[in-house]
Amino acid sequence: MSATPAQRAVPTEKCPHRSGAADGPQLTDLLEDPRGFVAAVRSAEEVVAVRLGSRKLHLVTSPDLVEQILVDEATKFDAGSAPDGPGPAFGHGLAACPGSVRAARRRVIEPAFHWSRLADHARIAADTAAEAAGSWTDRSELDIPREMTHLSLATITRSLVAGPAGLELTRALRETLPAMLDDLPGLASAEPPLRPTPDAVRTALAEALDHRRSSPEHHTDALSLLLAAQGESALTDDEITEELTGLVLAGTEAPAAVLSWVLHEVSRRPDIEERILAEIAEVLGDRPPTAADFTALLYTRQVVGEALRCYARPFLLRRASEPVLLGDRRLAPGDEILISPYALHHDPGLFPDPDCFDPYRYNGPAARRMLIPFGSDDHGCVGAGSAWQGTTIALVALLSRWHFLPVSDQPVRPVLGRTVRPNRLVLAVSCRPGQPSSGAGAVVYAPQ
Repeated sequence: MSATPAQRAVPTEKCPHRSGAADGPQLTDLLEDPRGFVAAVRSAEEVVAVRLGSRKLHLVTSPDLVEQILVDEATKFDAGSAPDGPGPAFGHGLAACPGSVRAARRRVIEPAFHWSRLADHARIAADTAAEAAGSWTDRSELDIPREMTHLSLATITRSLVAGPAGLELTRALRETLPAMLDDLPGLASAEPPLRPTPDAVRTALAEALDHRRSSPEHHTDALSLLLAAQGESALTDDEITEELTGLVLAGTEAPAAVLSWVLHEVSRRPDIEERILAEIAEVLGDRPPTAADFTALLYTRQVVGEALRCYARPFLLRRASEPVLLGDRRLAPGDEILISPYALHHDPGLFPDPDCFDPYRYNGPAARRMLIPFGSDDHGCVGAGSAWQGTTIALVALLSRWHFLPVSDQPVRPVLGRTVRPNRLVLAVSCRPGQPSSGAGAVVYAPQ
């Protein structure tokens, strides 16, 4: 069998970072095949230098060193100059903030995702998924990534901005979201550009700010928390706009990809579908899911967890904020570190038979230690817990009403970008017995 481009790019008998400044492997080699690239270099080095033009990144291939960066010595690293989230494309949101500023701003936003608000988030996720399911017709064929993007967008927007303002913002974002996502720079962009938030979104956010300031109602959503920030944490209206836009984009793209992959797996694995349906019947009966059901939906959570393993984000970026010893490599402040959750999650030493979709492996020791789809440090996703819960509850709501069927025998392939998304996924929906076979749709979600 011939070697892949990534395997040819890095011979294991020669340590790439010792080969000189000009001839180290390029980041484009890694982007072609993260799993093959990491596997090819792992036996040679725990920390391998790769280059993006003249810029040097330190690729970490060792699970122990990844744990050092994300857990044991997380305070010695910040989010890096090309952050995990989409913030740089639309200004300096949370994902792009430097160390101390990021920490202060994160403290402002975190209460919006506190456990005490999980019941509200779960209700929104269940309602939005029910609206989506109510807009479909029996035997129709659906572009699943598109449908899941609309569903995830409505869910995150209504969670961040409560009330009518959230509905208006969802409408504005649905018009501009495809172009906004296309504009987001990938990891290979050496200088992620700053782009203004589209006018329609900025107008909807300005109206939301005005409405919230004049409203006597008390809210604990992200918009209210950002408006209430005081002292050094106080934000301008432009900064609030950037924060909300970044949170919406991050909270749309990743959950949409995960839901798409879960439905793909369920559509071709009757055993998984049957086990989920049995759990839904046992835990819920005929009622909709709530936050209180999340723990009891053990198998369904494991299915979502396995999708997060199989289709994890390709890369995390961190930057040393102080001198640190990483394996045998001494890093100086400012040195950039690259981690590939996607490659780690497919390491056969951690996850035997890694290409097999096995929900039961989620409870194993490797999953507890190395399942890092959202990152696991202070620079990880601020809404990770809410996203996992919301994805699980949305899946339950969709599967309770519809059976998903493949319409083609063409393989569905992963496309690596900021997330891992399906190259194409069209599924037919068949109505469950006793469920309505069509609906009038929903004001927020109804497809155009």
